[in-house]
Parts: sequence; structure tokens; C-alpha cells
Amino acid sequence: MDTEYPENMPARFEVKQEWSQETIKDLLDCRPGLPAFQDDYTYACYCSFYLFARHFCQGMNVLDAACGYGYGSRLLAKTASSVTGVDLSGEAIAFAGQHYGEEGRHFECMDVTRLRFDENRFDAIVSIETFEHLPPERTNHFIQSLQKVLKPGGRLILSTPVKSVYDQIARTPDHINEMDPGPFVRLFQDRFDDPVFYISQKDALKKRRLAMTLSDGDRFNLRRMIPKGLRKRLKRGMGGGWKNDFPGLLAYWRVDYAENITEMESAIFQIVAASNRK
Repeated sequence: MDTEYPENMPARFEVKQEWSQETIKDLLDCRPGLPAFQDDYTYACYCSFYLFARHFCQGMNVLDAACGYGYGSRLLAKTASSVTGVDLSGEAIAFAGQHYGEEGRHFECMDVTRLRFDENRFDAIVSIETFEHLPPERTNHFIQSLQKVLKPGGRLILSTPVKSVYDQIARTPDHINEMDPGPFVRLFQDRFDDPVFYISQKDALKKRRLAMTLSDGDRFNLRRMIPKGLRKRLKRGMGGGWKNDFPGLLAYWRVDYAENITEMESAIFQIVAASNRK
């Protein structure tokens, strides 16, 4: 991966791995009643990505493209000057407006492949786990729509699963446009300036194989060879035993700089931060 990085988008930007008690409380207070998540595990994943994205949005006019129920827009608004959330679901937008529609936050029902905003309106666009839900034939429309409303030099932060890894871990029927890192990198290198790539959960399949060794599926009781204390830490580090440990969940879904394409190919999620062409 041969990429140069501009001063305003550092190559090795990393989200903080420790969050204040105030931030944790804020996230947990927002959680009850959210229709979108059945468990804190998935909620923490999305929150981690939004916490990462908001570091690129300080003082900016931000679009949250496919905002869902608006909890992410709420997080972005902690650093952005204003946030507009759009989603195709009228139900989700109604919920977002009712619960999070305060000063500086605005929600509209809209198709992200046909954004009805003036050109060059936004300083930054965040789109978390949207790409994979769009029909492949709408990919170019989506990218063009984002570029149209994003100011020249404006920032795009977008996340999506790594197809070859995610498909071995989960089956999600509404994921109809997953992409592997090669095409993903080329897409954003071709269409945006200075793309920087990040990942979450590197070496996911290796960790899963080890988790099987530590689980009831360990036919040969190989886990007996691993010290008990280490077994507990490893099981916790692979998604088990998270009750009452939301900070641990956020750390589990940490976002890291991708050193190369091989690291991206081993991760569950890939994230790009790029600048719109001037």
C-alpha cells in the first residue's frame, strides 16, 4: 500500500484506548431503548467506530450518512459544530429526531445514494457500516453522492466489513455489497485524495480458532495446556465475559492503523479516512 499522508490527516492516528467515566456513562445512558441492538457487544462496536470518526470532525459541519436511530450522530455532535443525520428508514429518523434532535443536530429521511443537499455543504461525512447494505450497482451513485455534498478537501470516514473474514464469522443476509481490501483500497485511492486505511480486529480468524480451543468444542481438551489465568484473559479478549465491562468492549473493538494490505485482509472491519478531491 503506497500512500502519502497530508498533515491534516495523520497516518498513525489512533483513537484513545481509555475513555473517561463521563464518556462511558454517556454511552450507557444512551443505550436503553435503542431498537437497533440486541446486545452491548454490537453496540460497543459501532460506538468505537463513531468515537474514532469524531476525532476527524472537530468543529465541523458533519453529515452522518445512514445514521440509523441517531445515537452515532449524538456522539459526533460532542466535537462537531453541527451534525445532520440521514437515513432511508422513516421509523429510524422519527426515533432520532425525538430522542436526539437537539440544537446542532438535525435528521432527515433520505436515500444516501441520492442526497438532496447543496453541493459542497459538509466539511466531513461519516458513514459507519452502510456500504455493505447498498446494491452493488448503486456503489458509484453512493460515492458520487457523497463527493457532491462534501467540500473539496473535506473528510470522509467510512467503515465496512472485510468480506473474506466476515463471511466466515457471521451470516448477514442484508449484507449484499461486502468488499475485500484489494478492491476497497483501489476504490478510494482512485476516487479520493490521501486515503488512510484502518482496521478493527486484526487476525480475527486466528483468534477464533484459539477461542474454539478454549471452548466446549475443544474435543481433545487442549486448553488444559494453557495456564488458567491466561485462559481467562484470552477468553475475555475474544468476546466472552463482558458483562459490566463496557470499557473492555470498546477496547476490544479498537481501531488501529493498517500497516499494509495483509493486515487489512486479516481483520473483521476496514475503515478509510480520505479527503475529497479538490
